[in-house]
Amino acid sequence: MTEWQKRFMKEYHELRDRFQKLDVMIGKYEKGQLEFEPKCPIDLLKRQRSVMWEYLSILEQRARIEEVKL
Repeated sequence: MTEWQKRFMKEYHELRDRFQKLDVMIGKYEKGQLEFEPKCPIDLLKRQRSVMWEYLSILEQRARIEEVKL
């Protein structure tokens, strides 16, 4: 595996982990179970989640084209 493939995989897995954590946080917020009150509006966090999801999809598409196993 080349260095760029390793970096690519690392970027993908870090983003996926952060996406999942944000998704859980938003879910808890919507259920009234979040242990703190976010300073930024929930709509901004939802937009961030949406953009992260789109970026994950792009990385997955690239991985298929570049033949990088995630």
